[in-house]
Amino acid sequence: MAEQGENDMTVQRPRFDPTINYGHLLQVGMLILTIFGFAYKFGSFQTEVTQRLDAADKWALRVAPMIDGMNSSQAVQDERIANLSSAVVDIRNSNSQVLLKIEAMRDDLAGIKVRLQATPK
Repeated sequence: MAEQGENDMTVQRPRFDPTINYGHLLQVGMLILTIFGFAYKFGSFQTEVTQRLDAADKWALRVAPMIDGMNSSQAVQDERIANLSSAVVDIRNSNSQVLLKIEAMRDDLAGIKVRLQATPK
């Protein structure tokens, strides 16, 4: 009896079972179905991304002339602003010169007035 208890305590190694049952077939079938589903979904995703990129390219081609026009318009505006700026500087210089001449005329008129008052009548 002691030997029988010892045999119960020993662990037997698992044996390889070469039989295929419905569970194995179901796993293989689901794996194949998953792979095909992934390929289909990835293909439709790739098609959608390609369509979006084509739409973005068409939009860019349609908008590019407008952007170029804006850039050239911006360059024209920059040139106009530079011309106006130089015109304002010229006007300020002219105003300064005119004010200096007016000041000189005031001084001359004041001198003439003083001489007229100094001369007896």
